[in-house]
Amino acid sequence: MQPIRSATVIGSGIMGSQIAAHLAGCGIPVLLLDVPTEGKNRNLVADKGRDGLKKIKPSPTYSADALDLISTGNTADHLAEAGKTDWIIEAIIEQPDPKRELFKKLQAVMGPNTILATNTSGIPLKVLCQDLNASVQERFIGTHFFNPPRYLRLVEVIRGPKTSQVTVDRINHVLTAVLNKVAVPALDSPAFIANRIGVHAMVATVALAKEMNLTVEEVDVLTGPIIGRPKTGTFKLVDMVGIDTLGHIIKGLQQAFPKEIFAIDPVIQGLIDKKAFGRKSGAGFYRKSKEGMDVLDLAKGEYRPEAKARFEELKDVSKEENPGKKFRKLFSAEGRGADAARRILATTLAYAATVAPSITEDLSYLDEAMELGFAWEMGPFKIIDAIGPEKFQEACAKYKIEAPAWLFQQAAGDARVYKPESGRIAIKDLPKSGAASSRHELKPRGFSLASHRANSKPVIETTDATLWDMGDRILLLEFHSKMNSMGPISLDMILKSVDKANDGWEGLVIGNQGSNFCAGANIAMVLIDAANGEFDNIDYAIKQFQRASMAIKYSGVPVVVSPHNMALGGGCEFVLHSNRPVLSPETYMGLVEVGVGLLPAGGGTKELAVRTYQNVKGPLALNPLIKAFELIAMGKVSTSAKEAFDMGYMDKRAVIASNESTRLDHAKAEALAMSRAGYRPPAPARKVEVLGTEAMAAFDTGVYMLREAGFASEHDALIAREVGKVLAGGNVTAGTTVDEDYLLDLERDGFLRLVGTKKSQERIEFMLKKGKPLRN
Repeated sequence: MQPIRSATVIGSGIMGSQIAAHLAGCGIPVLLLDVPTEGKNRNLVADKGRDGLKKIKPSPTYSADALDLISTGNTADHLAEAGKTDWIIEAIIEQPDPKRELFKKLQAVMGPNTILATNTSGIPLKVLCQDLNASVQERFIGTHFFNPPRYLRLVEVIRGPKTSQVTVDRINHVLTAVLNKVAVPALDSPAFIANRIGVHAMVATVALAKEMNLTVEEVDVLTGPIIGRPKTGTFKLVDMVGIDTLGHIIKGLQQAFPKEIFAIDPVIQGLIDKKAFGRKSGAGFYRKSKEGMDVLDLAKGEYRPEAKARFEELKDVSKEENPGKKFRKLFSAEGRGADAARRILATTLAYAATVAPSITEDLSYLDEAMELGFAWEMGPFKIIDAIGPEKFQEACAKYKIEAPAWLFQQAAGDARVYKPESGRIAIKDLPKSGAASSRHELKPRGFSLASHRANSKPVIETTDATLWDMGDRILLLEFHSKMNSMGPISLDMILKSVDKANDGWEGLVIGNQGSNFCAGANIAMVLIDAANGEFDNIDYAIKQFQRASMAIKYSGVPVVVSPHNMALGGGCEFVLHSNRPVLSPETYMGLVEVGVGLLPAGGGTKELAVRTYQNVKGPLALNPLIKAFELIAMGKVSTSAKEAFDMGYMDKRAVIASNESTRLDHAKAEALAMSRAGYRPPAPARKVEVLGTEAMAAFDTGVYMLREAGFASEHDALIAREVGKVLAGGNVTAGTTVDEDYLLDLERDGFLRLVGTKKSQERIEFMLKKGKPLRN
């Protein structure tokens, strides 16, 4: 199979430029084209699209230097150059005629192996490929990215009438092996899968909101995390997508499905007429005002000040962290808000089941599309299973919502869509006329902890962490406390898991598939002990943290720590001590303890010091030490796995998984490979030659300058000096030799001094209450 090593993106607007950025961020050189302009620089439009990427927050690339892989051009002068690339992605205006006109020009210059793809969000491919010759039609495919392309992992892959299997295989390979995407097959139906369901949900919600006299704020509360969707809810999401863009999609769906609910509500049309398109125009359903935020009154079509929406009966629902339990609680709650949320949700779930046979080949694809494209916690069929088919059927009857009969029929003795069966998951087949309900095996895209939990017995199980057998004599330690924060139980489990792994196993993986890898230590417990003067408890907890980190580092079998999303504080420290970390591409790593008035004392400060002194000897170690000092003293966090390397948190021992779906498989393979290669732990760092007072003087100078410039408070300076003391190796002369235990003692002493201060306790309390750092 010929790999895809170069690409062209045509259309440098918000979507096209960010697709180009993501490809470049993953190492693929990209030619970004747009319409030519008059004057000296005919590439001005594409240049502006590329330059605008630097201003986007969060960043559309894994690292800033990725933008160097994007070159620009225009569609009048550079189509022949585009034809030489492996993959051309069209991302121009969402109208058939301009797309077809562009495709006719491209087929005249395309190489024999170039794939032509459209990023259309809803126009059927059979409409777009009418003018293409047979050879190009075999290489014509839909690759529908979701915005923002770096962060939403869904790409709907749509075959045209003559798309070859070779083309599908090449696209699936680059999406999954290079771009960290989940390639979900979609049938060539208008709006495909996610937009068909998602836009219907928006349109239906607007209609139901008006019918039930719900305000914009109430709807956004009821259609956010309460029903397993992002905090944007419905109307904030519409403002983010663009009301004009939504209008185009609705019109297309209305033409394709005139008997369905798709129609532009007068409220939406009114905003379009006023060019109030949402965030990009400064006003939509929400707009900023001098007093704060205004919202649109759905009945009057006028703006008014935003009001807080509260539903007392949903408090218990919103606090529930387990998605399945949350939906069951929602369908048992009583009150106006609960009733409205159920009706809105049930309407969407029933619609998804109704149209599923016409938009997907497998019910699991529909769930994946909504989870990955619209960031739902659970897809429609998983939600129905969580509620229970009978309970959902009762809700449909109550609200007079039509749902297809096959959804409630039993298949292999069970009405659920997903059925655990002998260590596997059997999923309902799409209904076939005249055929009885049947099932097929669901093939996971990688190691699935959810499936493993349902079908395996733990090796060791506690409330905060569980040890599993992954197979091939590899263990997996999963954290599952709140935010996966570290407390006594989790720390004890690390020690027990390392001991267990050394008792006849090949290795240990520490990782999970929760929202985050680990958000650090349980600072609430630290604050309680500090307030009560129980510093012996804190001292013991720090020692336990340090023991866990050192156990990871010096285990007799390989311990592969595999973080994803947030790996902060203690979570970062565990990664630092692994001799082969396997990071998700989206890993946000940092030693952030200074934000709560403390220093990293689970071995993190020590480890950065030891690495520096081992890599660079003598006075030359000062500059890398200063870099480590800045990382910790400023609480810097990487915005990607790639940046974790650039910042110095990670070194050549670590690797980045090619795809989040197979990250744990990758981690397991690394552990096995290390074991079979005759793994031996590193030699203990018993002779670390530190810079002592020489380094401390340099750190103090930096802190003094920040203090004088007003960038650091007196307490910031105190914290920074404690950090510097550990990195320097204490108040000793340059060239003094120390060991790791000595540096760990410095960490612990500094932590205890800081946690005993009133201002650090105030910082901890503020973070717990407000969720952000206090500068005092």
